[in-house]
Amino acid sequence: MKMLQLMEKLPPERFGLFMESPIWRDAAEKGLLWQDAMVDPVAVKEAARRMSSYAQQSLRAMLRQFGAEPAAEDRLLQALRERTSMAGAECRIGLRQLESAGILFAVRKMWGELLYFIPVDSFLPWQQALFPCRLEEKNGIVNPITDASGAFVGVMEPFGRRKLYALAALLKTDASFTAKGVLPKKTIQKLDAALRFQESKLRAFPINWAHSEHYSAAVALFLSASGAAGFLRKEEGRLLPDEAPLQDWLALPDEQRERGLLQWLLLYLLRASGREAHIAGALLSAGKEKWYSIQDAESLCAPLVGSNGSLQADQTLTINRRLMRWIDLFHELGWMELAELQEGRERWMVFRWRSFPAEMRTDGLIVQPNGEIITPPDCGHAVRWELETIAERQTDQEPVMYRITSASIAAALEQGRSRDRIVRFLKQAGGGEALPSPVEAMLMEWTRKACRFAFDQVSLLRCDSVEMAEHALQLPELAPLLLQRLGDKDFIVDSRAISDIRSMLQKSGYPPRKAIGTSAEGAAPPYPEISVPQPVRDLKDTDSDAVASRFFSLKDDGGSWLYEPSSLHHFELVAEEQAARPVELLPGIESVPSAWWRQLRSYHASTRKELMQQAVMLETAVQLRVNGELLSFVPEQVEQRGNEWAVTGRLIAGEMPERSRLTPDMWEEMKLLLPEGITT
Repeated sequence: MKMLQLMEKLPPERFGLFMESPIWRDAAEKGLLWQDAMVDPVAVKEAARRMSSYAQQSLRAMLRQFGAEPAAEDRLLQALRERTSMAGAECRIGLRQLESAGILFAVRKMWGELLYFIPVDSFLPWQQALFPCRLEEKNGIVNPITDASGAFVGVMEPFGRRKLYALAALLKTDASFTAKGVLPKKTIQKLDAALRFQESKLRAFPINWAHSEHYSAAVALFLSASGAAGFLRKEEGRLLPDEAPLQDWLALPDEQRERGLLQWLLLYLLRASGREAHIAGALLSAGKEKWYSIQDAESLCAPLVGSNGSLQADQTLTINRRLMRWIDLFHELGWMELAELQEGRERWMVFRWRSFPAEMRTDGLIVQPNGEIITPPDCGHAVRWELETIAERQTDQEPVMYRITSASIAAALEQGRSRDRIVRFLKQAGGGEALPSPVEAMLMEWTRKACRFAFDQVSLLRCDSVEMAEHALQLPELAPLLLQRLGDKDFIVDSRAISDIRSMLQKSGYPPRKAIGTSAEGAAPPYPEISVPQPVRDLKDTDSDAVASRFFSLKDDGGSWLYEPSSLHHFELVAEEQAARPVELLPGIESVPSAWWRQLRSYHASTRKELMQQAVMLETAVQLRVNGELLSFVPEQVEQRGNEWAVTGRLIAGEMPERSRLTPDMWEEMKLLLPEGITT
């Protein structure tokens, strides 16, 4: 569940109560609201320092074991027992403190089971605060790398730009749904060709999407991201653009757009990745435009992702594969670069995050006399959008090349463009420079001939005589519906002959309209015209994360193309119920002799057994003096075998507890250890 979904379920007064927790003291003094503090890296780091040991151990163990996924109550408590030095009562105290601060929440499933979770958009701040990853920058000679086929692994076009290509292709083709509720096969093929996405990079993650037998993972990702950004919607059996959000999206600088897409995708993938979400956190801790060793990243991720934190050979290979899944995906989406770095005699496989232009450029086009158009790397998306309408893309590597052709101009006219509009755009995007004379001539010739013919589908009222035709014209109700009598400029053709007629007109130099049933005048163009430049309305925040997030609906994925990995917002939130009920800790402690927890003492074997049984009931630890050394032990079960008994549990001898079985002759003295802050 995301923060916005959670806020919809909580009464506003709860936000203020969360900030009354001592955990948020620093954020409250700065005037931050709870919803802002939860996703603010600085506020989260300060809050982590103010947590009690119980709260911090509980949150660390939960994130370590489950990542951003929700955890069933029994599994969570088991993880806390196995991964912390706390007894059961201390675990419950820690969880309650996290709930009181609005960091941890729970929903109740229909059969009563509780699922604990943190808002997914707060995972990365907490992960980086509790598990800081510090990668060291590598310096040296950087060389390109090759894939298995020997081809160079270059820099991929960023996802935001390929998303633009796919949207342009979608709006220039059939965007209506078939009887099965999916886009036509040819449309899907055009989307895949525009996205040029290696399916294996995305299918490496446990994702599911609607109509997977028809749509590739790339198409589902594109449709979902476009819906989440708000500029593509389902309506009347087809997909339609929403021009206002589309204009704002295209006006974003590349840096903000790609950052927003990265954030959106992470919010989805983190929920499906379990503890591997820590890999994403480790990679995101790396700075931009600096090279880092993949081997170093493996070493950082191993204790977080591995089952026991060791770096054994077989485990290292597993972690490498898991790490490379994320790196390959980020590289495929154009957000990361890969290379080999040579430092003296050592060679490293390295990666770095790419940075993108922070400002858009609208006047850098170079129009060549042969109709070729060169775009600069910082060319704004609004300019690229129009180029997708009037020209054919020739290359995908920087600088991206376009060429205007007779076919592209004919297609542009069919999308509602005119010669004047095309010339005005090219001049403006070229910095005001006049177009080369050959280009002017080509545009004049092509626009003069294109779309001069059009096909239309009509129904005819056939009368068997002139007398009957005249009779129809005399009927007042029917006459207005008789739009045109066939005369000297309209022709009735056999629908089966349209393809042949089209070919003949094309060869004669007069290409007809491709659409059938669209009038040459008055038709609304399906491909939106975007003003260049188009400022983002009311946009004052310069922080790329905050700005880009405005263009994504964080409540849903914009049409449910991608299925949510763990949908919690359908369940009952139990935050209010938990806030109202007191937490009963150490039930029955009033009947336990106070001497049992006030001081270490040596007891008879029967009393030792009774004290251990009481500790199991209270879910507390005991302190033991073993060979003169004080140790903490969390008993879990007292075993009786004849006249002999023993106790099994966790011996706290370091950071991680050790499973142990003790007999009463193995310690000299003992006492109950009550949780800190408990008074009796």
